[in-house]
Amino acid sequence: MRTDVASRGELVANFLTDDSDALTYLQRLAARCSDYNPFNLLVFDGTTLLGLESRNGIIIAMEPGIGAVSNANFYTPWPKLTRLTKAFAARLHEGVDDSAQLQSLLYDRTLAEDDELPKTGVSLALEKALSATFIVTPNYGTRACSVVKLHTDHAEFFEESFGEKGLLGTVKKSFFYRRDGVQ
Repeated sequence: MRTDVASRGELVANFLTDDSDALTYLQRLAARCSDYNPFNLLVFDGTTLLGLESRNGIIIAMEPGIGAVSNANFYTPWPKLTRLTKAFAARLHEGVDDSAQLQSLLYDRTLAEDDELPKTGVSLALEKALSATFIVTPNYGTRACSVVKLHTDHAEFFEESFGEKGLLGTVKKSFFYRRDGVQ
């Protein structure tokens, strides 16, 4: 990770305070991806849900349905994402709609089998540790688990953040849409 770049945390705040629609914002940002460490960013302007893969500067229109995001490009079929989206679909099919119950799927520490692992250039042991949905290693791990639900007139955001010793806090917010954006 480079230390001479701007914080990726400002990307969301900048979108929320910008008057631009999702596409305009991401087009401007795509030209400056190298100003940040690699990221995947989802933005929704009340009408359009788009993603930006910073490694390639590619803007992607997100397909309706269930999705999950990892450190890889959008729609990369990593074992943990495949497992997670199947489990999420099953919960929804069962009628589970509670954010906390859906969130619990993100705590899965199941490791992929060696033959399922992607080859990203790290050691087999690290690749295996990174294959869990919820990652816990001595030097690296999951720091936040978020569920975002988009409805016709509002969005719900539920997030739990973690530190080395476990749960740090929980955030629950609802955002209602206006014709000209989110309020």
